Amino acid sequence: MTPGPSAQIKQILSMRQVAERYGFVSDRSGFIRCPFHTDKTASLKIYDEPGRGFCCFGCGTAGSVIDFVMRLLDLSLPQALIRINADFGLDILSEKPDRRKIEAYRKDQDRKRRTEKSRHDELNRLAAEHCRLWWALKLGEPYSDLWCEAMYKISDIEERLEAINCQTN
Repeated sequence: MTPGPSAQIKQILSMRQVAERYGFVSDRSGFIRCPFHTDKTASLKIYDEPGRGFCCFGCGTAGSVIDFVMRLLDLSLPQALIRINADFGLDILSEKPDRRKIEAYRKDQDRKRRTEKSRHDELNRLAAEHCRLWWALKLGEPYSDLWCEAMYKISDIEERLEAINCQTN
């Protein structure tokens, strides 16, 4: 027996994907400012894994990706399903869901997530290296091995950091 459209959407989409589609960008911990109440801090936790939704620690609102869209756009359940289906090109409301499209979408999202993670890891690694070399220039003994390495590498690392930052923005 095939699961219904609601269950399929919850299995396919992560809360992070849905939030980003509607203009919300989370911090590294997975928090955004809650759109359901006025708050100056990021109190709404969104989860990366499909099947998990969101939880606001400020107003107590919680739910699935579908609940989020229903509440955010003031839609009924059928309207939210149609909107999500259209916005993400899922094709799950047709008579026969195209499993290949759903699987291709899932793979594409996984690839994007892995690419973003590797970009983030490389950014952290370069930032740590930049910090180490910057301090070597500031505090190191001129013409020591570390000072010479810093003189040689720091501009290259700054260019690579800038390139990675441009790719993410």
